[in-house]
Amino acid sequence: MAGIVHSVGKDVYEFSPGDRVAAFHRPGTSNGTFAEYSVAPDWTTFHLPHNISFEEGTTVPTAALTAAVALYVDMRLPAPYDLGKSREEKKKIPILIYGVSSAVGAFAAKLARLSGLGHM
Repeated sequence: MAGIVHSVGKDVYEFSPGDRVAAFHRPGTSNGTFAEYSVAPDWTTFHLPHNISFEEGTTVPTAALTAAVALYVDMRLPAPYDLGKSREEKKKIPILIYGVSSAVGAFAAKLARLSGLGHM
């Protein structure tokens, strides 16, 4: 979802009324994204630059989550935040991302690069 902040909770300090934001609304919770007013956790919310439309901003959370689930849950590839061996010590894992020019594909490419995946 994306829009303008109307109000924030008492413990929220990163956002203020009037801010342009986008966020990931937790599925199955009340105050959904198609309502006039919606509620999202502050940790899934981010500031939206003025050159990005609300429509474009709404694609970011779902596309990023879809790419992350595909790489790190379904394919069980090493995530960029995994502890252990350094990037230099890890064996390079080649990866081919079909549809890399799509929103999900672009996030998958970015996450794969951050994870050290790619050509050898």
